[in-house]
Amino acid sequence: MDRSLKRYGDWALVTGASSGIGRAMAERFCKDGLNCVLVSNEQAPLEQAAKAMAEKHRVRTIACVCDLSTPGVLETIRKSTKGIAIDVLVNCASFGVLGPFYKTPLATYLEGINVSVVSYLTLTYEFLKPMLDRDRGAVILVSSVNAFAPVGYSAVYTAEKAFELYFGEALWKELRDKKSKVDMLTICASATKTNFQARAGTRTAPWAWEPEEAVKVALRKLGKRPSVTLSWRGKAFQHVTRLLPRSLAVRVATWAITSTLLKHRGE
Repeated sequence: MDRSLKRYGDWALVTGASSGIGRAMAERFCKDGLNCVLVSNEQAPLEQAAKAMAEKHRVRTIACVCDLSTPGVLETIRKSTKGIAIDVLVNCASFGVLGPFYKTPLATYLEGINVSVVSYLTLTYEFLKPMLDRDRGAVILVSSVNAFAPVGYSAVYTAEKAFELYFGEALWKELRDKKSKVDMLTICASATKTNFQARAGTRTAPWAWEPEEAVKVALRKLGKRPSVTLSWRGKAFQHVTRLLPRSLAVRVATWAITSTLLKHRGE
């Protein structure tokens, strides 16, 4: 039986909370009785999600509409969380593009790095220290199986996911050395039915998980290990790319991640 997440405290903050894994995460925390700050740049679906969760689970929700790729976003989040102790932080917001490196504008890559790297770093820095002072809480980073090997035609997104995995696992070690009661988990998600595919211009894999199932499986590992890889396909990809010579691992990873999606786009 799943343990209640209320053990961490009263408030969670989830980025990318208007859809996909982020929304499923926020829903789960609300279900377990935590109030939730939902963060996204999609105003209408975010406000709808916040209202629905508050009414369904009888908790408080705050819709924080902001673009994580822009300067000053931390001040916006601070205003939404003023007077609130965030006990659980979920860094989930992310997007990627698929295709030859030079066919995507530099501005798009920089936007993605700000969302997947800078905001993960900034929000973790902002909220982890108070958790350590209280000796209670959890930080969750949502990464991807793309983190396990370089993927051609997804070079920048793959690098972002690798940063998240290494960052999260390194912090897990620091927290264990401190004997802290703050838990850290990095989730390496496999194909999941989210809005990610629509922005990337790719199709959804036939075997993609529902976000709710991904969240259910992942949260069972919170407090038990530094990271979790979802699905047997993700675990197979992780082990195969680890064992192969580097040049072959890159070829296999590129084929495994992009072949079907690139064909779908006519690349």
